[in-house]
Amino acid sequence: MAHIEEIEQNTPDSNQSDPGYVLTFTRWSNRDTFNYKKTPTLEVRRPLVVVNDATSVVVQCSKDNHSPSMSCVLKAGDLNYLTAIAPGDFVIVNLVNWKTKAMEIRARAIKSQPINRHDDGFKGIFKIKDVRMSLKVTPDGKKHYSFTVTAFGFDEFNALLYFNPALVGKAAKASPLFFLRSFGEDFNNILTKLETNNVQFLLKRIIKSAIGEGTKKIVKDGQKSSPEKIPKYELPPQLGELLKRKGSKLYASDINNYYLGIWDSSSQSKIMSNGFNSFFKKDEGDNFFKTTKELAGSRQIAVQDFQNVQVWSLLKNFSNTVINEMYTTYRIAADGHVYPSVIFRQKPFSTEHFKPTNKKYKEVASHTKFLELPRWRISSDMITGIDLGRSDSARINYVQVFTRALSVDKNLNQAAQIALGNSVYDEKDIIRSGMKPYIVSCNFDYPGAVSPYQGQKWADLVGDWVLEGHLKMNGTIQSIGIEKPITVGDNLQLNNTVFHIETVKHVMTMASDGKNTFRTSVTLSMGVDVRTHEKETPVYTEMDYTDSFSNRKDDFKSKDPILPGFSDTQDLPGRTVGEEKTEQENTEVSFTDPTAKPKKKK
Repeated sequence: MAHIEEIEQNTPDSNQSDPGYVLTFTRWSNRDTFNYKKTPTLEVRRPLVVVNDATSVVVQCSKDNHSPSMSCVLKAGDLNYLTAIAPGDFVIVNLVNWKTKAMEIRARAIKSQPINRHDDGFKGIFKIKDVRMSLKVTPDGKKHYSFTVTAFGFDEFNALLYFNPALVGKAAKASPLFFLRSFGEDFNNILTKLETNNVQFLLKRIIKSAIGEGTKKIVKDGQKSSPEKIPKYELPPQLGELLKRKGSKLYASDINNYYLGIWDSSSQSKIMSNGFNSFFKKDEGDNFFKTTKELAGSRQIAVQDFQNVQVWSLLKNFSNTVINEMYTTYRIAADGHVYPSVIFRQKPFSTEHFKPTNKKYKEVASHTKFLELPRWRISSDMITGIDLGRSDSARINYVQVFTRALSVDKNLNQAAQIALGNSVYDEKDIIRSGMKPYIVSCNFDYPGAVSPYQGQKWADLVGDWVLEGHLKMNGTIQSIGIEKPITVGDNLQLNNTVFHIETVKHVMTMASDGKNTFRTSVTLSMGVDVRTHEKETPVYTEMDYTDSFSNRKDDFKSKDPILPGFSDTQDLPGRTVGEEKTEQENTEVSFTDPTAKPKKKK
C-alpha cells in the first residue's frame, strides 16, 4: 500500500490565524569577479534574513517546468534591497503556520544552521534573477516605494553547452574555465567506451559530466584533472550549512539529490525506511539513488553536436519520454530534510488492473501502480475552494506506439510492428465517439534492450495510462497554506478520490493591517476513486448517486465530509418542487455497478 501522510489544520480550532515566512538571502561579497580580482571569489556576507518586509511571497513548482519560481515584493523600510541583493545571489524560502515558528527558523538561519527540516515549511532554494525597484505616485501625491525580487531553482540545468575543438587545447581541458567547452569531447569519449546504451546509465553519465558529482566524490577519487571530475557550478558554502550539506567547498551536485528507476512497490527497499523513499537504495556517489528496476529503453550511440544545447534538453533527449518522465522538485529525503531533487522515472499511472493485451507477451512490463505512489491526504477542513471535474478533451480511444523503423530488420519494419500488435484501442468507444487517437514514436528499442522489440509492451503501458481519460477527475483545489513538504509527482487524496499532483503554488500576502494570509493551490490530474484498489475493474469518482440527497448522505457518513448538508429535496423556501421529484432520478442505479437493482424510493 501507498505511504500516506496527513495534511490537517495546525490546531483543531484554527486555520492559520498567524502564519509567517522567512526569506534567507545568501549573498556573494564579490559581485564582479572579472574586475575585482583581489576579493575572494567564495566570500559571502552574513545571511540576510527577512521576516517583516515582504508584502507578497509566491512559490510555484510544476512538473512541466524544470525551473521552480519564486517572487516577492519587499517594502522599502530599513533596507535598500536594490543594493543588499543582486542577481546571482540565492534565497531560501520557508512558509509556516505560526510567526513564532518563523522567528525560530530565523534564529537558526542567522547562525547558518539547517532550515530545511520536514517541519520547517521549506519551499525551496532559488537563484536570484531580477531585483527591481518600483516607485509609484498616486493622484493625491503619495509615493509608494518597493522592491520586487524574482528567482528560479535548478538554474544549473539551464546552462548552454558549447563545444568548439578549435578553442580547447589539451592544457585547457583540465581547467574549470573550459568545462562547458570540453563537455562535448568528454561526453563523446564516454559514449565510445560504453558497455551499455541503457537510458538510465546514459542519464547518469550526462548529469555527472554536465552538472558534476559533488565535492566528496571528487576528493575521494583524487582525479581533479579528469574533465568529468572537474568541479562545476560552485555555490556559497553558507548554503551547505543552511541545507545540512556542509563542506569547505560546495557545488550543485552537493545539494541536489538524483533519483532514477521504476518505482515498483514489489521491490521496496528496507534501507531507506522513510515512507517517501522506500523505493530507493543508494547508487554511485552520495546523492544518487536508484530503484531495483532500471528505466526501460536503449538508444543508438552517436557522436553529438553541442552547439548551444541546454543541459535539461540534452537529458530529455536521452530519457525516452514516451514512457519515462523527468522533473525537478523539493522532496523530503530519508534523513528527514528536504533537498532539491531531480526525478527520472517511468510514468506512474498504471492501473490496478493492468495486464498485456497480447498473449504472446506473458511477462507484464515493469510498471508503477498509480495508487502505490506516496500520498498526501488532505483534510476537508483545510479546503477553501474546489474546481474539479471531467472533460471530453481527455478522451482517447486508440493508442499506437511505433519504435525504430528499419527495413533491414523485419521486426522493426513499420508494417511488421503493426502486425505484431503495437496498438491498444476501445473499439466500442470509437463507434460511439469517433477516433480519438494517441500515436507516438520513439527510437529507444535499440539492440541491447532486454527484449528486441518493445513496441507492443509500451503500447500496453501507454494505453493503460491514457484510455478512458475523460472519466478521470482533474482540476484545482485551494487550501489553507500547507506547511508540510507536499510536492509535485506525489499523489493527493481528497476524501475518497486520489489525484496526481501536477503543480503546487504557495502564496503568502500581507494585508494593509499587517496580517499575513497563507494559501496553497494544487493542480491535479488522473483522479480515480480509492475503491478501485479493491475492485476487479476501475472505479471512477462521482459515479454512484444521481440524486443530490443520496450524495450528501454518503458524503456526511464519510470520515471527512466536504459538501453542504442540504439539497433541494428538503423543499427549501421558494423551491416547492425540486428536479428530483419530477425526474425520479433517485431510482437510477450506480454507474459504477450498473448490474445493481434500482433503489426503492423512500
